[in-house]
Amino acid sequence: MRRLGAIAGCALVAVAAAGCESSQDKSAQLARSGAGKASTSLVKVGAANTDVVVGQTTVLRGAGGASAAVVVLRNRGPRAQAGIPVQIEVTGAGRKVVYKNDLAGLQIALQQLAYLAPGEQVAWVNDQVTASATPKAVQAQVSRPKGGTPAGKPPKVVLVGTRLEHDSTGVYLTGTVRNESKVAQTNLPIYAVARRGSRIVAAGRAIIERLEPEPQSKPTIFRIFFVGDPKGATLDVQPVPTVLEGR
Repeated sequence: MRRLGAIAGCALVAVAAAGCESSQDKSAQLARSGAGKASTSLVKVGAANTDVVVGQTTVLRGAGGASAAVVVLRNRGPRAQAGIPVQIEVTGAGRKVVYKNDLAGLQIALQQLAYLAPGEQVAWVNDQVTASATPKAVQAQVSRPKGGTPAGKPPKVVLVGTRLEHDSTGVYLTGTVRNESKVAQTNLPIYAVARRGSRIVAAGRAIIERLEPEPQSKPTIFRIFFVGDPKGATLDVQPVPTVLEGR
């Protein structure tokens, strides 16, 4: 997992001027852009995944009403897993459910974790929580993948030059992502989580529609806008491969 040092002097800015977009609006557009990423069926809770355990969970509220859910998942089993279904329920006041990610038409990345190696931990981010009321907490259920144990080794996807920048709408994380494997990656998610101590204070993600292996293509630039404020925090940033070698 890529770890960045503490971030100083940075803050998210909500832009209310006509014709402008907030950081969360940009994040939503970037995450939704591209074709072929939508699920066509409802997410249903299947057999419990006893090898993948749910750790820390957090729901974040950002400027302009944007919300995100973070679920830390760890594979304590002996084998890698791919296409892990993740169903979340976000609750508000009185533990009333205000959002679920079980609807058809959502991105696949908003309903599952693409890959998790043995012993690996990933902070999965859903930054498209459209809650009907102010979110307070999130619960997650993880099911067994339908495809069984994935064949082949995980591709090597590398982040380079990761840094924080800002524009008129706020702070964002940018850098380049390189595919050093032999197979193209499609709809590749990059998750970013900001922590102050053990507390998650901001999160976001990017989706790379297609990332060809090098040297067929050059490294691809990505941007991640946050829900929450990463000021003074430490960032964990991780790409998750979607297409395995040998498949």
